[in-house]
Amino acid sequence: MLSLTLAILLAPLSCQAPSILSAVPDDARAVAMCSDVGLLRDRMKGNRWAQFLQTSTGQDLMINSLPVGGGTSEFDKMTEIALALNGECVMFSSETLTGFLTTPPTNAEALKSAMEAWLPKDGEGYNHASQVMFGAQVDVLARNRSEFDAGFLEPSGDAIALVHHPLAFGLFTADDGEELLAGLKSSLSGLGTSHRSPLVHALVARRSQVGHAGLMEFLVDASQTIHSMVDDFSPPGVALSREQVLGKDSCDLYLSLDVQLGTRLEMRGLFSVPSGTLASRFADCIRPLPMGLADSIPHDSIAFTGLGLDLAAGIDLGRRVLKELKAEEALNTLEQGLATGKAMTGVDLEQAFIQQLTGPMAVVFLDPGDSTEVDDLFDLPLFFMEGLGNGVLFQEAFEELIPLGEQLIQLDLSDIHGVDVYQASDENFGLAFLPEAFVFALNSDALVRAVTAAVGKEQNSEPGRISATLMANPGVCGLATTVMSPFWRSMMDGDEDALGLVEGAQITSTLRRVAAGFELHLIAH
Repeated sequence: MLSLTLAILLAPLSCQAPSILSAVPDDARAVAMCSDVGLLRDRMKGNRWAQFLQTSTGQDLMINSLPVGGGTSEFDKMTEIALALNGECVMFSSETLTGFLTTPPTNAEALKSAMEAWLPKDGEGYNHASQVMFGAQVDVLARNRSEFDAGFLEPSGDAIALVHHPLAFGLFTADDGEELLAGLKSSLSGLGTSHRSPLVHALVARRSQVGHAGLMEFLVDASQTIHSMVDDFSPPGVALSREQVLGKDSCDLYLSLDVQLGTRLEMRGLFSVPSGTLASRFADCIRPLPMGLADSIPHDSIAFTGLGLDLAAGIDLGRRVLKELKAEEALNTLEQGLATGKAMTGVDLEQAFIQQLTGPMAVVFLDPGDSTEVDDLFDLPLFFMEGLGNGVLFQEAFEELIPLGEQLIQLDLSDIHGVDVYQASDENFGLAFLPEAFVFALNSDALVRAVTAAVGKEQNSEPGRISATLMANPGVCGLATTVMSPFWRSMMDGDEDALGLVEGAQITSTLRRVAAGFELHLIAH
C-alpha cells in the first residue's frame, strides 16, 4: 500500500463526497488521507519536487525505497490506480488489516479496471468468492478454501478484497481470509455513518494543534511500539506499566503535507509526548542546539544532521528512575559494571566519559570538490562531532586508554592549529580534541577541515548555506539539511532533467521541543 501512496504523488499531472473517514475501524493504528487527489495532482504539476520524482533518477529513487516485494511492475499498476482517483482517499492499517478507500470518481469503470489489474491472476494460488456486505459488492481472493455462507475461512496465507460501494471503492489486504472478513465488516459498517474511530479523533485534534492541514495528512499511534521498546530494553527486574511510561494518553505522530506551485514543498507535524510521564522526562534530555554550533561548521558543508541530545542527563535520569522503582538488581548491575571498567582501565569511566557527553551530536558532509571522485556515500569528506562538558578531562581519559588498544591500532599524535589530533597509522580516520567537543573523521581531509572551522581559521569569511540554515532556526533541538551540491549531482548518472530541477535546491527539517511533545517542520525549496 505504500507504493499506492507514492503513486498518487507521482501520477502525471472535482468533486467532494461525504468523508469516508467513517470507514476507519476502531482498532486502526495508522491512517493517511488526501482530501482531494485531483487538487493534489494539479498542485504537483508545477512543483519542482514532483517533477524531479518523475525523472528516471527520481522515480528509481522512490521505487527502490519500496518494501521487499515492491518493484517497477507493481509501482506501474499502482500508478494506474492513482491516475483514476479524483476525490477523497483514505488509507489505514491495524495489526491484521490494511485498507484503502476512495470516493467513486466520474469514470468509475477506469478505476475498477485499474484495481482489478493489481489483483492476483488466475493460477497464482488464490481462490475467489463474492458476497454483498453492508451494501458493498466484495470480491475476495484468498490462498485458502472459502466458505462464506458458513462465515468461516481457514486462516492460512494472504487475502485480498476489491470493494465496490455506492460511497467508496476500495482495496483491502490481510494475512488470511478470516482476518480480512473481520476487518471488512468493521470498516464497511461505518460507511455513510457519523462513526469516527479514536485514531480519526486524534488526527483532528493534532491537526488543530499544528494549526495547518495540508492536502495529505498522516497519523500513526506509536504507543504500542514504545511499550515494546521499553519491554525489550528494560534492565533485569524492571517492569514499567503503560501509565508510568505514557500515562493514560496515546503517543502518536501526525504529519501534514502541503504542496505549492513552484519550488516549495512543506510538511508540518507533531510527535506527541504526554506531559508528566516518564517518556516526557526523557524527552527533556533533548536540548536546543547551541547557536555557536553554526560557527563550527565548515563553509563548504553540503549536509548536516544534528541533535541536542544530553546523554549524560539521560543516564542520570535513568539512574534516578531505577531508584524510584527500587530496582536494586539493575542498580547493582550498573554499579558493578562501572567498578569493573575502572578496575580494568584505571579510569573512572562514568566521570571521565559518560558525564561529559552533554551534546550536541552532529554529522557533517563536506563538498568533495571537482577533483574528488565520489562513487559512494563514504567517499565524501565527513566527520562526526560530539559536544562535551569538559573536553580536557575527556582527552586525558582517552589518552589513559591508548596503551590498552595499541595491539589493535596504532594512533599517531599530531597538531592542527594548536589542536591535538590522533590519526590511525594504517587507516585514514582520525580524532581531534577540542575544549568542548571531540571530532571523529573518516578521512584526513575532513579532519583538517573540521578542526580549521572549529578554531575559526577558515579563509572564506562568508558563512555557507548550512551555517546560515542553523542560524535561521534558533531554539530547535534537531536539524537536518541537505544542499543539492556536486555530490548529489554526481549520484544522478547524468540525468539532465533531474540535474536542472535540483540545481540550487535545499531540503531542511527541524525538531523543536514543545509542551505537547516535538514539533516537526520540513521545507524543500
